[in-house]
Amino acid sequence: MYKVGALAGKFLPPHIGHLELIAQAGQQCEELIVVMAENPADAQKLCERDGFKYIQPEVRLRWLREHFQRQGHIQFEFFDETGIPAFPDVGAWSKQFKDFIGKPIDVKFIGEARYIEMNKKHFPESAIVMVERGIDSPEISATEVRQDPAGYIDFIIPEARNYFEKGGE
Repeated sequence: MYKVGALAGKFLPPHIGHLELIAQAGQQCEELIVVMAENPADAQKLCERDGFKYIQPEVRLRWLREHFQRQGHIQFEFFDETGIPAFPDVGAWSKQFKDFIGKPIDVKFIGEARYIEMNKKHFPESAIVMVERGIDSPEISATEVRQDPAGYIDFIIPEARNYFEKGGE
């Protein structure tokens, strides 16, 4: 069991794959800090590209907090990346992320293998753990959900479905 774990993502929108990632990471830590990390202006452009109405971080955080409300060791925070060099230039981002967390990170969780080496390089003091999708968790990306929210409504977290069923209101 790790003491402090960290996990970062945009969760735009949060889907069932994100829930599994957070739940599995949470089982391995005394404290898990889930960080919604984005530059809002860049995220809005991403949404425009996908024909998706941008959802403010506070709304997405509320959905995630509601879903995990009974798991007090999991906390959710917003990390504004405005002014930090964008991916793949993650050196400055990693330093500011660590400062944002404010305590040693024993483990950094990731959901995709392509991020392993980058995280090993920039978080050498932390274990890097890739959370594998379970057999009941389909391969789904937030990009796919953004491009067709109605078609993927069953993949969107339950706390957010009403928002999408009412057309993003």
